[in-house]
Amino acid sequence: MLNFVTLFDRNYLSRGLALYDSLEKECNDSFLLFILCMDEESYLYFSEKKMKNISLIKLDEIEAFYPVLLKLKQERSRGEYCWTLTPFSIQYILKTTNISMCTYLDADLYFFNSPKCLLDELPDDKSVLITEHTYTPCYDQSLTSGKYCVQFMVFKNDLNGGDVLEWWRHQCELWWRRSDRIFKRSRGKLQNTLYRYRRARRILEKHQKLRAFAFQAR
Repeated sequence: MLNFVTLFDRNYLSRGLALYDSLEKECNDSFLLFILCMDEESYLYFSEKKMKNISLIKLDEIEAFYPVLLKLKQERSRGEYCWTLTPFSIQYILKTTNISMCTYLDADLYFFNSPKCLLDELPDDKSVLITEHTYTPCYDQSLTSGKYCVQFMVFKNDLNGGDVLEWWRHQCELWWRRSDRIFKRSRGKLQNTLYRYRRARRILEKHQKLRAFAFQAR
């Protein structure tokens, strides 16, 4: 069973549905997608549809589990709050279930093959899997956004994975000041630091099993 978590509100509902559709096609029902619903509308939509292989999490559930989120919610924009919630959502799943590993997915991902080939890249002696941005040269934002991307991240439910995840979650509480771009710089440092932990495995851009396409508008 492959376990994933994503988060979105009604504005990203169409993208979340496309993500779910791709998982359903490629994983042969051997997956569970946890969805952190960022608003009541998205929660009601999935509650009424009763789609298989989905487990819903209401926003107030995770905010009750992490009371600090209510303070952060007042200080950050809607988009910033969604970014903040990324490590919280993964940790919440690992703390409240007995699954051995969880993969965070951005809601606007779509799979054309089973993601298992990517998960198989994580060896037994590593606890975290990360991916690179792979910017095209003319749109390279590595200096502000870092080398690694949040879009596809895997954490094992073990001591090392938990240690890295807790460190990341705590930094998301502290590193945030959009006006002077501290948050963007910190995100980059975060991802680079995850790799320096020596507990992470990166998926190489040139690996034959991975084909990532980024469509960038002028």
